[in-house]
Amino acid sequence: MMSVTGDRIKTLRKEKGLKQRELGDRLGVSPQVISNWERNYSFPDHNDIVQLAQIFGTTADHLLGRVDNIFHEQLDISRVYMSQQSKNDKGVVTIDLIKLFNSDFGVSINGSTLSLAEKSMLESLTNLFFTHLRAIKDEH
Repeated sequence: MMSVTGDRIKTLRKEKGLKQRELGDRLGVSPQVISNWERNYSFPDHNDIVQLAQIFGTTADHLLGRVDNIFHEQLDISRVYMSQQSKNDKGVVTIDLIKLFNSDFGVSINGSTLSLAEKSMLESLTNLFFTHLRAIKDEH
């Protein structure tokens, strides 16, 4: 599993556009530690795996090579995030989009992961859209 973990850390870091130094800063470790993980010279501890999963918007199971199925990963992420959310009167879990946009979870549209700037713009557009939607509903 170590080999898979190092490869996945490297792949996900590059997909996020992060340098080893930037990822290390977010985790409180040196770029050399990140390099060692990616080259499978050492292995992240439990807390690092949890933080990496949050940063990359995936699960610890995916990082550890236990899960490859993207739909399973999305369900796991949803379960973690949903535990912080509420259920409506029909028992359906609701997720606050604004909180999602502001979280460390990755957000993608049609398979393209949004950058932080894109998430911020989408948050602004969502707020604007719902402000206008409520105004229209109030008029009727």
